[in-house]
Amino acid sequence: MMNEIEKPEFKKEHEEISKILTKEDYDKMVVLKESIFFVELFRARKADNFLKKESKIFKQTEEEFNKLRLFFQSDNWSNDIPETIITDCFKGLKNEKRNKLRPELKNLIDYFKIENFDELKLQRLETGIIIFNQKEDIYKTANSCIHFINELEAEHTDFYNKFDIIRKGLQTNVTLEKIENFGKILQENGLNVLNPSEEDQVCLTILHSIYDKTNCVKFVASLDNNDIRTLQELVNMSDDTFVTSNVINDMIKCSTFIHDLGEIKGKMNDKQLIEAFIKEIPKKENKGIEAHFKNYANYAGQIQELFNKKLDPKVMEIFNELEDGYNFTSFKEKEEIIEKIIELKCDRDKIDEWVMDVISGEA
Repeated sequence: MMNEIEKPEFKKEHEEISKILTKEDYDKMVVLKESIFFVELFRARKADNFLKKESKIFKQTEEEFNKLRLFFQSDNWSNDIPETIITDCFKGLKNEKRNKLRPELKNLIDYFKIENFDELKLQRLETGIIIFNQKEDIYKTANSCIHFINELEAEHTDFYNKFDIIRKGLQTNVTLEKIENFGKILQENGLNVLNPSEEDQVCLTILHSIYDKTNCVKFVASLDNNDIRTLQELVNMSDDTFVTSNVINDMIKCSTFIHDLGEIKGKMNDKQLIEAFIKEIPKKENKGIEAHFKNYANYAGQIQELFNKKLDPKVMEIFNELEDGYNFTSFKEKEEIIEKIIELKCDRDKIDEWVMDVISGEA
C-alpha cells in the first residue's frame, strides 16, 4: 500500500527533504519523513520563505514540528502550540480527517517516544484536534449568516445576537470548549459545522462563498427580468473575458434561489430567513446550487461593475426595432449597431439615414 509520502502530491517535498538529510539523520528520522504533518509544515514554510536555503527551512520545520510533542504532554495544547502550526499540519488531512488523523497521531507517539498514552487519551486528542480545526468554519458560518441577514434586510432578533456572540467569541481567548459550544449553537439552529452531512455541506459552501463579498446577495435579490436581460446584452457586447454568459447563468440560478425564499424585507425576521434558506436547499431544482453560488460570488464585483454601465433603455428599444424591421444584424454586428445608436444619440432621423446607407451598401 502506498504510504503518504509516496503519493504524487508529496513526492517533490519528499525528494527535497531526502537531499537535506544525512544518512545518519535519514535512519533516525524515518518516522518524521513519513509524517503528513511534517511534510505539510515543510511545504508551508517553503512557500513562506522561498528565498531561504532548504536546509534552513528544514531546520525551522523541524523546530516547529517538535512542538507537536505538546499534543501528548499538555492539557492546554490548543494554546501552547501556535495555531498556525496546527492549521498548517491539518491541511494535509483534507477530506479524510478521521481516517488519516489517527495513524498520524500514532506516528507522532512513536517519533516522540510517548509512553502511557492509552486509547481513551488518543480518542480525546483526536476529537479535540478536529474540533480545534473547525474554528475557522464556525467563525465563517456565523459571520456569513450575519452578512446574509443584513444584505437581505431581515428583521434582527436575539437569533442574530447568537451569531454576533460566536463571531466575537472566536477572536480572543479561544478554547476547545468554546469552539465546541459555538458549534453546538449553530447545530441547534440547523447549521451543522461539527459533523456536516452532504446537505449540510451544501448549505455551508453557499454561506462561505458569500462570506466576504459585499452586496453579493443583495445584488441578485434586487434583479428583475429586465435587469437580467440587460446583463445578458452587456455581456454579449463587453470585452470582459471574465464575465461570460456562463457566469451570468450562475448568477440567474442564484437570483432565482433567493427570490424563491419569499418576500423578506418587512416580512421575515432573521431566524425565519435562515430556516427558509436551509429548507430551500434540498429541493430538486436546486441540485448543484452551491457550485452556482461559488462561481457567481467569484465574479460578483465585476458583474455589478458591468451592470452599472447598463444601456439607456432607449438604445435597446431602437436596436430591437431595427432588428425586427430589417433583421439588421445580418448587415452589422450587434455591438457595432449599438455603438452607432449611442454615437448618434438616439436621433431617429440620423439612425434611419445610416440604416439605409448600410442596406444599400454605402456605409
